[in-house]
Amino acid sequence: MCIALTNSAILDHCAKTGLPVEDLFCRAAKGLRCPHAPRYDSARYQLCAGTEVVLQYHRHAENQMAILEALEDAGWPHRLDNVFQMHMPWDARHRLSDAVTELNHQQDPKRIHFWVERGTQAVLWELTNEDFDPQPGPVSPHSE
Repeated sequence: MCIALTNSAILDHCAKTGLPVEDLFCRAAKGLRCPHAPRYDSARYQLCAGTEVVLQYHRHAENQMAILEALEDAGWPHRLDNVFQMHMPWDARHRLSDAVTELNHQQDPKRIHFWVERGTQAVLWELTNEDFDPQPGPVSPHSE
């Protein structure tokens, strides 16, 4: 399921291209990859939003790459449970928070906003049309 379809960036794209939003919802309901989802190329260490490279790794960032690889493997669901729980559950929340903060801070331009769902260890994301001011820690942009 691709919840990101409700994001203003997706709706704006549909309005500009004339692509019916209903077609995108049908694709998601059938379990197909969201056509507007970001992509992480683990061979090139690149995170892309559309055709735009928003993050290029020049060194290994294990926790960030683990999140991006898990999202890519799952087809970019809107919500992803913490990929660190299986490895080191006692410090998973801290590692997750740090990794998400770095994912937001290192993008240039900032086109994908990541956050940790309050009270859980789940990562969520949404596309943005403009650079955003990344907030540190597990903060949901929809909680205030």
